[in-house]
Amino acid sequence: MRFLFITWCLLGLGIFACSNKDHGGKKVSSSFQLKGSLFEWVDKTATLPIFITAKTSSQSHISFYQKAFLVDDKIYLGVSTSFPPLIISYFVAYNPSKDTWKKKIDFTDMPVRISFVADKKIYIVTDQRYYIYETTADNLQNYLNTANFKNILDQIFFNILAFTQEGTNNSGLAYIGLGVGDDPKGSADFWKYDVGKDQLSKLASYPNPQDPHSSIAFTLANTGYVGHTLGSRAFHKYDPQANQWLPIAPFIGAEREYPVGFVLQGKAYVGLGMRNKKYFGDWAMYDPQQDSWVMHQDDFFKSKKYALNSMTSFVFKDKVYLLYLAIENNEWRLKFLQGSLKTPSP
Repeated sequence: MRFLFITWCLLGLGIFACSNKDHGGKKVSSSFQLKGSLFEWVDKTATLPIFITAKTSSQSHISFYQKAFLVDDKIYLGVSTSFPPLIISYFVAYNPSKDTWKKKIDFTDMPVRISFVADKKIYIVTDQRYYIYETTADNLQNYLNTANFKNILDQIFFNILAFTQEGTNNSGLAYIGLGVGDDPKGSADFWKYDVGKDQLSKLASYPNPQDPHSSIAFTLANTGYVGHTLGSRAFHKYDPQANQWLPIAPFIGAEREYPVGFVLQGKAYVGLGMRNKKYFGDWAMYDPQQDSWVMHQDDFFKSKKYALNSMTSFVFKDKVYLLYLAIENNEWRLKFLQGSLKTPSP
């Protein structure tokens, strides 16, 4: 599969004071008010079936990895959890309309390097092999990595991002890049993979990549956006016709690692994460029409702690879902939340 996020600000007294810097011809407003909580969260942890619930008091040698894919109104989660001595790895399907879960197929080839959805199929790339999961038939095919995937993995080792766009004949296009390569500060390489043609093309390098642990990507109105929440906090959108990364307004939140992102009702939301042992409970909302970000606090996450890089998000019919590993009373607990906007997006 293939998967696939900047501003200069000071935080004080709920106000973000930012430089009035010209980002590729785009002006950033001089201040941003930290507005009220956007989301109303419902704890749906009790709906989790026994095969994906977990609790342990051990805080060593624990890993939790998952990715979410929307295919035909169902959410498919690739889950790998290590709670010693138990190690489990599989795909499950969640039907949001019925609020039901179903275990699908076992998947044990870890770690996953690249993953994405194209042509209603889930693609997964590991170190040696790549897999195509046809969800309608519950059929998982696997192949030795092609020269295309080997080319990427020879240059980028982990934290690889991807976003997808529609292509000709509904084949789908995956844009793959960034991550950590020979330069630990992060790779600037990006490729386009045409699923229908099994064709890999090198794209323009991403401008000034930052710490890969702060990178994030999303697709909004069939346009791919990539940026970082550390360093310059710059964001860009990709223009496939010109093969160009175009700067947009930079992220206005405080610097952070492991941000979470999703697209809901025509706007992108980037937030949470942590920095220097501080967990953030806020979201930056990006409006592509205004090319601007607005910061909102999140009362639910204001005092919450969770395992870094454990959170996955997915959106279905104007609701956002979060699955993550929380830290509660010195124990790790798997949590599942459903969120909705309190009011129509401003």
